[in-house]
Amino acid sequence: MVHRLDEIPQSWIKEPTGFYESGLRARSAASENDFEILEGNMWFVSPSLAGSIMRDSMPKRCEAWDPKHLESLSHATLELVTWLEYRANGPNRREGIYGGPPGWTLMKSTVSPALMRHLKRIGSNNASRSSERLLVRSGTFACYLRVHQTRVLLIGFALAVIASAFFGAARLALPSAAGIVDVPFRREIPVVYASLAIGSLHGQMNTFESMASRSLRSTEFRYLLLTASLAVLVAGLSEALFSSPLMALQAMRATLGWLGLAILSGRLWTWRLSWILPTVSIFPLVYYGHGPSGYVFWWDWTSRPGDDPASWGVALGLLAIGSVARWLTPWRILAVRSSLRR
Repeated sequence: MVHRLDEIPQSWIKEPTGFYESGLRARSAASENDFEILEGNMWFVSPSLAGSIMRDSMPKRCEAWDPKHLESLSHATLELVTWLEYRANGPNRREGIYGGPPGWTLMKSTVSPALMRHLKRIGSNNASRSSERLLVRSGTFACYLRVHQTRVLLIGFALAVIASAFFGAARLALPSAAGIVDVPFRREIPVVYASLAIGSLHGQMNTFESMASRSLRSTEFRYLLLTASLAVLVAGLSEALFSSPLMALQAMRATLGWLGLAILSGRLWTWRLSWILPTVSIFPLVYYGHGPSGYVFWWDWTSRPGDDPASWGVALGLLAIGSVARWLTPWRILAVRSSLRR
Protein backbone atom coordinates (compact mmCIF):
# COMPACT_ATOMS: atom_id res chain seq x y z
CA MET A 1 0.00 0.00 0.00
CA VAL A 2 2.86 2.35 0.83
CA HIS A 3 4.58 1.52 -2.47
CA ARG A 4 1.43 2.49 -4.36
CA LEU A 5 1.35 5.83 -2.58
CA ASP A 6 5.08 6.33 -3.18
CA GLU A 7 4.52 6.07 -6.93
CA ILE A 8 2.35 9.20 -7.01
CA PRO A 9 4.18 11.60 -9.36
CA GLN A 10 3.02 14.90 -7.82
CA SER A 11 5.90 16.36 -5.87
CA TRP A 12 3.71 18.31 -3.45
CA ILE A 13 2.27 15.08 -2.07
CA LYS A 14 4.74 14.19 0.66
CA GLU A 15 4.90 10.92 2.55
CA PRO A 16 6.08 10.81 6.16
CA THR A 17 9.34 9.05 6.97
CA GLY A 18 7.41 6.11 8.38
CA PHE A 19 3.97 4.71 9.09
CA TYR A 20 3.29 3.16 12.49
CA GLU A 21 0.72 0.70 13.70
CA SER A 22 -1.31 1.98 16.62
CA GLY A 23 0.28 1.15 19.97
CA LEU A 24 3.89 0.86 18.76
CA ARG A 25 4.87 4.32 19.91
CA ALA A 26 3.89 6.74 22.63
CA ARG A 27 0.74 8.75 22.08
CA SER A 28 1.38 12.24 20.77
CA ALA A 29 0.28 14.60 18.01
CA ALA A 30 2.42 12.62 15.57
CA SER A 31 0.61 9.34 16.40
CA GLU A 32 -2.89 10.60 15.65
CA ASN A 33 -2.92 8.86 12.25
CA ASP A 34 -1.30 5.58 13.30
CA PHE A 35 -3.16 2.77 11.57
CA GLU A 36 -5.07 -0.19 13.01
CA ILE A 37 -5.68 -3.58 11.43
CA LEU A 38 -9.19 -4.46 12.62
CA GLU A 39 -10.03 -8.18 12.45
CA GLY A 40 -7.29 -8.67 9.87
CA ASN A 41 -8.94 -6.26 7.43
CA MET A 42 -6.43 -4.04 5.59
CA TRP A 43 -9.15 -1.81 4.20
CA PHE A 44 -9.17 0.19 7.44
CA VAL A 45 -5.46 1.03 7.08
CA SER A 46 -5.85 3.32 4.08
CA PRO A 47 -7.68 6.19 5.89
CA SER A 48 -4.80 6.46 8.38
CA LEU A 49 -2.20 6.43 5.59
CA ALA A 50 -4.11 9.09 3.72
CA GLY A 51 -4.44 11.19 6.87
CA SER A 52 -0.68 11.07 7.50
CA ILE A 53 0.05 12.17 3.94
CA MET A 54 -2.47 15.01 4.07
CA ARG A 55 -0.98 16.21 7.34
CA ASP A 56 2.50 16.55 5.80
CA SER A 57 1.37 17.71 2.36
CA MET A 58 -1.18 20.42 3.10
CA PRO A 59 0.03 23.83 4.30
CA LYS A 60 -1.17 24.98 7.67
CA ARG A 61 -4.40 26.94 7.56
CA CYS A 62 -4.18 30.65 8.03
CA GLU A 63 -6.62 32.07 10.54
CA ALA A 64 -7.18 35.06 8.28
CA TRP A 65 -8.80 32.93 5.55
CA ASP A 66 -12.17 34.04 4.33
CA PRO A 67 -14.85 31.73 5.86
CA LYS A 68 -16.53 31.58 2.45
CA HIS A 69 -13.58 29.55 1.14
CA LEU A 70 -13.64 26.97 3.94
CA GLU A 71 -16.46 24.96 2.33
CA SER A 72 -14.50 24.67 -0.93
CA LEU A 73 -11.42 23.67 1.05
CA SER A 74 -13.37 20.95 2.87
CA HIS A 75 -14.72 19.51 -0.40
CA ALA A 76 -11.29 19.51 -2.00
CA THR A 77 -9.68 17.90 1.05
CA LEU A 78 -12.32 15.15 1.09
CA GLU A 79 -11.72 14.42 -2.59
CA LEU A 80 -7.97 14.17 -2.06
CA VAL A 81 -8.31 11.90 0.98
CA THR A 82 -10.74 9.62 -0.86
CA TRP A 83 -8.43 9.42 -3.87
CA LEU A 84 -5.44 8.59 -1.66
CA GLU A 85 -7.40 5.83 0.07
CA TYR A 86 -8.39 4.19 -3.21
CA ARG A 87 -4.85 4.58 -4.50
CA ALA A 88 -3.50 2.80 -1.41
CA ASN A 89 -6.02 -0.05 -1.51
CA GLY A 90 -5.53 -0.80 -5.19
CA PRO A 91 -7.03 -4.17 -6.10
CA ASN A 92 -7.43 -5.30 -2.48
CA ARG A 93 -10.85 -6.74 -1.73
CA ARG A 94 -12.98 -5.12 0.97
CA GLU A 95 -13.34 -8.21 3.14
CA GLY A 96 -16.27 -7.99 5.56
CA ILE A 97 -17.56 -4.68 4.17
CA TYR A 98 -20.89 -4.74 2.37
CA GLY A 99 -23.57 -2.28 1.43
CA GLY A 100 -26.88 -1.82 3.19
CA PRO A 101 -27.94 -0.64 6.63
CA PRO A 102 -26.28 -1.82 9.89
CA GLY A 103 -27.01 -5.47 10.57
CA TRP A 104 -27.47 -6.26 6.88
CA THR A 105 -24.86 -9.04 6.84
CA LEU A 106 -26.31 -10.70 9.96
CA MET A 107 -29.80 -10.35 8.53
CA LYS A 108 -28.77 -12.14 5.33
CA SER A 109 -27.69 -15.14 7.39
CA THR A 110 -30.91 -15.12 9.44
CA VAL A 111 -33.92 -14.36 7.26
CA SER A 112 -35.35 -16.69 4.67
CA PRO A 113 -33.97 -16.73 1.09
CA ALA A 114 -37.42 -15.77 -0.23
CA LEU A 115 -37.42 -12.63 1.90
CA MET A 116 -33.92 -11.71 0.70
CA ARG A 117 -34.96 -12.14 -2.95
CA HIS A 118 -37.99 -9.93 -2.35
CA LEU A 119 -35.80 -7.31 -0.65
CA LYS A 120 -33.37 -7.29 -3.59
CA ARG A 121 -36.28 -7.00 -6.00
CA ILE A 122 -37.56 -3.99 -4.08
CA GLY A 123 -34.13 -2.35 -4.25
CA SER A 124 -33.80 -2.97 -8.00
CA ASN A 125 -37.28 -1.66 -8.71
CA ASN A 126 -36.80 1.44 -6.52
CA ALA A 127 -39.86 0.57 -4.43
CA SER A 128 -41.25 2.69 -1.64
CA ARG A 129 -39.20 3.42 1.47
CA SER A 130 -41.94 2.10 3.73
CA SER A 131 -41.79 -1.39 2.19
CA GLU A 132 -38.02 -1.48 2.49
CA ARG A 133 -38.12 -0.35 6.12
CA LEU A 134 -40.69 -3.05 6.85
CA LEU A 135 -38.42 -5.78 5.51
CA VAL A 136 -35.39 -4.41 7.33
CA ARG A 137 -37.40 -4.41 10.56
CA SER A 138 -38.37 -8.02 9.85
CA GLY A 139 -34.71 -8.91 9.52
CA THR A 140 -33.88 -7.05 12.74
CA PHE A 141 -36.63 -8.95 14.60
CA ALA A 142 -35.30 -12.24 13.21
CA CYS A 143 -31.84 -11.35 14.58
CA TYR A 144 -33.42 -10.51 17.95
CA LEU A 145 -35.10 -13.93 18.04
CA ARG A 146 -31.78 -15.57 17.23
CA VAL A 147 -29.90 -13.78 20.03
CA HIS A 148 -32.60 -14.63 22.60
CA GLN A 149 -32.56 -18.37 21.90
CA THR A 150 -36.23 -18.81 21.12
CA ARG A 151 -35.74 -22.56 20.76
CA VAL A 152 -35.06 -22.86 24.50
CA LEU A 153 -38.30 -21.00 25.20
CA LEU A 154 -40.30 -23.35 22.97
CA ILE A 155 -38.70 -26.40 24.58
CA GLY A 156 -39.66 -25.07 28.01
CA PHE A 157 -43.25 -24.54 26.88
CA ALA A 158 -43.36 -28.08 25.49
CA LEU A 159 -42.11 -29.56 28.77
CA ALA A 160 -44.73 -27.58 30.71
CA VAL A 161 -47.47 -28.89 28.42
CA ILE A 162 -46.24 -32.46 28.95
CA ALA A 163 -46.26 -31.91 32.72
CA SER A 164 -49.82 -30.62 32.52
CA ALA A 165 -50.90 -33.66 30.50
CA PHE A 166 -49.39 -36.27 32.81
CA PHE A 167 -49.43 -34.62 36.24
CA GLY A 168 -51.97 -31.81 35.95
CA ALA A 169 -54.73 -33.76 37.72
CA ALA A 170 -52.53 -34.55 40.74
CA ARG A 171 -53.70 -32.98 44.00
CA LEU A 172 -51.21 -31.21 46.27
CA ALA A 173 -52.01 -31.11 49.99
CA LEU A 174 -50.73 -27.68 51.08
CA PRO A 175 -51.12 -25.81 54.39
CA SER A 176 -53.25 -22.66 54.54
CA ALA A 177 -54.63 -20.34 57.19
CA ALA A 178 -57.86 -22.40 57.15
CA GLY A 179 -56.07 -25.77 57.32
CA ILE A 180 -54.87 -28.24 54.72
CA VAL A 181 -56.21 -27.57 51.21
CA ASP A 182 -56.00 -29.67 48.07
CA VAL A 183 -54.56 -27.67 45.17
CA PRO A 184 -54.46 -29.18 41.67
CA PHE A 185 -50.96 -29.25 40.24
CA ARG A 186 -52.14 -27.71 36.96
CA ARG A 187 -53.07 -24.52 38.84
CA GLU A 188 -49.36 -23.74 39.36
CA ILE A 189 -48.20 -24.56 35.81
CA PRO A 190 -49.03 -21.10 34.35
CA VAL A 191 -46.28 -19.63 36.54
CA VAL A 192 -43.84 -21.59 34.38
CA TYR A 193 -45.25 -20.14 31.15
CA ALA A 194 -45.05 -16.58 32.48
CA SER A 195 -41.53 -16.95 33.89
CA LEU A 196 -40.20 -18.50 30.69
CA ALA A 197 -41.83 -15.89 28.45
CA ILE A 198 -40.42 -12.90 30.34
CA GLY A 199 -37.14 -14.56 31.27
CA SER A 200 -36.37 -15.05 27.58
CA LEU A 201 -35.92 -11.26 27.31
CA HIS A 202 -32.47 -11.87 28.79
CA GLY A 203 -30.22 -12.43 25.80
CA GLN A 204 -26.57 -12.74 24.88
CA MET A 205 -26.34 -8.95 24.37
CA ASN A 206 -28.24 -7.92 27.49
CA THR A 207 -25.90 -5.02 28.39
CA PHE A 208 -26.11 -3.61 24.87
CA GLU A 209 -29.89 -3.92 24.83
CA SER A 210 -30.23 -1.85 28.00
CA MET A 211 -29.21 1.30 26.13
CA ALA A 212 -31.72 4.04 25.28
CA SER A 213 -32.60 3.13 21.72
CA ARG A 214 -36.02 3.53 20.17
CA SER A 215 -35.34 0.70 17.72
CA LEU A 216 -34.30 -1.71 20.47
CA ARG A 217 -37.27 -0.77 22.66
CA SER A 218 -39.64 -1.31 19.74
CA THR A 219 -38.11 -4.71 18.92
CA GLU A 220 -38.17 -5.71 22.59
CA PHE A 221 -41.84 -4.74 22.86
CA ARG A 222 -42.78 -6.78 19.80
CA TYR A 223 -40.87 -9.75 21.20
CA LEU A 224 -42.53 -9.34 24.60
CA LEU A 225 -45.95 -9.15 22.99
CA LEU A 226 -45.22 -12.30 20.98
CA THR A 227 -43.94 -14.40 23.89
CA ALA A 228 -46.65 -13.21 26.32
CA SER A 229 -49.39 -13.97 23.80
CA LEU A 230 -47.85 -17.36 23.13
CA ALA A 231 -47.73 -18.12 26.87
CA VAL A 232 -51.41 -17.25 27.35
CA LEU A 233 -52.40 -19.21 24.24
CA VAL A 234 -50.43 -22.33 25.20
CA ALA A 235 -51.80 -22.23 28.77
CA GLY A 236 -55.38 -21.97 27.51
CA LEU A 237 -55.10 -24.59 24.77
CA SER A 238 -53.38 -27.14 27.00
CA GLU A 239 -56.04 -26.83 29.71
CA ALA A 240 -58.85 -26.93 27.15
CA LEU A 241 -57.34 -30.12 25.77
CA PHE A 242 -56.53 -31.89 29.05
CA SER A 243 -59.20 -30.43 31.37
CA SER A 244 -62.17 -28.19 30.47
CA PRO A 245 -62.94 -24.81 28.79
CA LEU A 246 -63.59 -23.21 32.19
CA MET A 247 -60.19 -24.37 33.42
CA ALA A 248 -58.70 -22.96 30.22
CA LEU A 249 -60.06 -19.51 31.09
CA GLN A 250 -58.72 -19.89 34.61
CA ALA A 251 -55.24 -20.83 33.31
CA MET A 252 -55.20 -17.92 30.86
CA ARG A 253 -56.18 -15.49 33.62
CA ALA A 254 -53.51 -16.89 35.96
CA THR A 255 -50.91 -16.52 33.21
CA LEU A 256 -51.85 -12.87 32.65
CA GLY A 257 -51.44 -12.04 36.34
CA TRP A 258 -48.14 -13.86 36.64
CA LEU A 259 -46.91 -12.17 33.45
CA GLY A 260 -47.39 -8.81 35.16
CA LEU A 261 -45.46 -9.97 38.22
CA ALA A 262 -42.72 -11.44 36.00
CA ILE A 263 -42.29 -8.15 34.12
CA LEU A 264 -42.12 -6.26 37.42
CA SER A 265 -39.57 -8.75 38.76
CA GLY A 266 -37.47 -8.41 35.60
CA ARG A 267 -37.44 -4.62 35.84
CA LEU A 268 -36.54 -4.66 39.55
CA TRP A 269 -33.66 -7.09 39.09
CA THR A 270 -32.88 -8.54 35.65
CA TRP A 271 -34.92 -10.38 33.06
CA ARG A 272 -33.10 -13.56 34.03
CA LEU A 273 -34.64 -13.26 37.54
CA SER A 274 -38.17 -12.58 36.34
CA TRP A 275 -39.34 -15.80 38.04
CA ILE A 276 -38.84 -14.43 41.58
CA LEU A 277 -42.10 -12.53 42.18
CA PRO A 278 -44.35 -15.09 40.41
CA THR A 279 -42.82 -17.92 42.43
CA VAL A 280 -42.93 -16.02 45.73
CA SER A 281 -46.59 -15.13 45.14
CA ILE A 282 -47.59 -18.81 45.29
CA PHE A 283 -47.26 -18.90 49.08
CA PRO A 284 -49.66 -16.04 49.97
CA LEU A 285 -52.10 -17.23 47.29
CA VAL A 286 -52.24 -20.71 48.80
CA TYR A 287 -51.94 -19.80 52.48
CA TYR A 288 -54.20 -16.75 52.63
CA GLY A 289 -56.33 -17.28 49.53
CA HIS A 290 -58.51 -20.05 50.97
CA GLY A 291 -61.15 -19.68 53.66
CA PRO A 292 -63.23 -22.19 55.60
CA SER A 293 -64.96 -25.00 53.71
CA GLY A 294 -62.74 -24.50 50.66
CA TYR A 295 -63.90 -20.95 49.95
CA VAL A 296 -61.51 -19.01 47.66
CA PHE A 297 -61.21 -15.26 48.19
CA TRP A 298 -61.93 -12.93 45.28
CA TRP A 299 -58.34 -11.68 44.96
CA ASP A 300 -56.90 -15.14 44.27
CA TRP A 301 -56.89 -14.80 40.50
CA THR A 302 -55.37 -18.28 40.09
CA SER A 303 -58.09 -20.34 41.83
CA ARG A 304 -61.39 -18.54 41.31
CA PRO A 305 -63.73 -19.84 38.55
CA GLY A 306 -62.73 -18.82 35.05
CA ASP A 307 -65.73 -16.51 34.60
CA ASP A 308 -65.23 -14.55 37.86
CA PRO A 309 -65.00 -10.82 36.93
CA ALA A 310 -63.23 -9.69 40.12
CA SER A 311 -60.37 -12.13 39.56
CA TRP A 312 -60.05 -10.96 35.97
CA GLY A 313 -59.77 -7.40 37.26
CA VAL A 314 -56.93 -8.42 39.61
CA ALA A 315 -55.07 -10.25 36.83
CA LEU A 316 -55.40 -7.36 34.39
CA GLY A 317 -54.37 -4.92 37.13
CA LEU A 318 -51.17 -6.89 37.75
CA LEU A 319 -50.48 -6.94 34.03
CA ALA A 320 -50.96 -3.16 33.92
CA ILE A 321 -48.50 -2.72 36.81
CA GLY A 322 -45.94 -4.80 34.95
CA SER A 323 -46.48 -2.78 31.77
CA VAL A 324 -45.92 0.49 33.62
CA ALA A 325 -42.77 -0.96 35.23
CA ARG A 326 -41.42 -1.85 31.81
CA TRP A 327 -42.22 1.62 30.48
CA LEU A 328 -40.37 3.27 33.39
CA THR A 329 -36.89 2.88 31.96
CA PRO A 330 -33.99 4.68 33.71
CA TRP A 331 -33.99 7.50 31.15
CA ARG A 332 -37.76 7.98 31.42
CA ILE A 333 -37.49 8.11 35.22
CA LEU A 334 -34.77 10.74 34.85
CA ALA A 335 -36.98 12.73 32.48
CA VAL A 336 -39.90 12.60 34.91
CA ARG A 337 -37.67 13.74 37.79
CA SER A 338 -36.31 16.60 35.70
CA SER A 339 -39.81 17.74 34.76
CA LEU A 340 -40.93 17.65 38.41
CA ARG A 341 -37.97 19.75 39.50
CA ARG A 342 -39.00 22.45 37.05
